Amino acid sequence: MVNKETAIILFVLIMLSFAHTVKAVGIGASPATLSFILNNNSEEKTFQVSTNSESAVSFTVKISDSLKDIIKITPDSGETKINQPAEIIVKASAPKSKTGNYSGTINIKTLPTTNKAEEGTGSQVSTGVVVKVNVEIPEKTESSFKDKFISLLTGRAISGQEKLSTGWDSMIPILIILGAVLIVALVILYNKIYNRGQKNEKGHTNNFFYFNFIA
Repeated sequence: MVNKETAIILFVLIMLSFAHTVKAVGIGASPATLSFILNNNSEEKTFQVSTNSESAVSFTVKISDSLKDIIKITPDSGETKINQPAEIIVKASAPKSKTGNYSGTINIKTLPTTNKAEEGTGSQVSTGVVVKVNVEIPEKTESSFKDKFISLLTGRAISGQEKLSTGWDSMIPILIILGAVLIVALVILYNKIYNRGQKNEKGHTNNFFYFNFIA
């Protein structure tokens, strides 16, 4: 009859025999969260998949259903091993019909591998990691005359954040320039109407660009 001590020893030996046939392979992703604000319709970011395994580990990459219309991944599978992380490109694009905030995950999962024991048996091991994704698609509004005029002068588009932070104080220099241009235009127009066809002191016929104060 097997006593209690012998039973415990046999149980430990059995557990050890199973444990040596299974080898855990760790996998990680960095950064763990990706955030997009799609002011310009599309944006690209990357993350890296790494492992502690000295041999190559194959994996697949899938996006959750809530972001399938917004997020595209390249490539959707790959290999990595220790000190050789794999880079994944994530492109977020804003569909015309969607605005608001969206969230989901990118799921990275290793392909099952067989770790062979001495007698040819083994266990299939698969691990995974998740990258969180947040996407903000601002509501698109028609640019105002002010925004278009600033864009014309500066040669660049005004973003949504700049629209909120740009006050009318920034328009003062522009209004001064417009006022000066208007004054010059009125002076030219006055001289065109009042002096056209008349002769000045030197006997020259006044034309469009003639001013009374020019000798």
